[in-house]
Amino acid sequence: MPQPPKEYHLVDLLTGESLGGFVTLAAAREEARAAGLTSWDIFQGNVRIERHDPGVDDPVGIPKEAANSPGPTNRRSVGAAGSLIGRARV
Repeated sequence: MPQPPKEYHLVDLLTGESLGGFVTLAAAREEARAAGLTSWDIFQGNVRIERHDPGVDDPVGIPKEAANSPGPTNRRSVGAAGSLIGRARV
């Protein structure tokens, strides 16, 4: 019998307080915003899925396997279309 998916845990980075488990990633994000958190981590099991910490680049935290997976992160990437902004086409 397959294991049920693990819940998402929300942790306030300023206090270290766990705000509980949530069935979906979206629900954890909504709770973070509703609680007025400015920075947080969301874990699924022992894997950090997302860090929201404006203005801080965290090169350590997320393991390489998770960083390369198609899962959600807070990192923004600029695709091919974004790299053409402000450049003249030849």
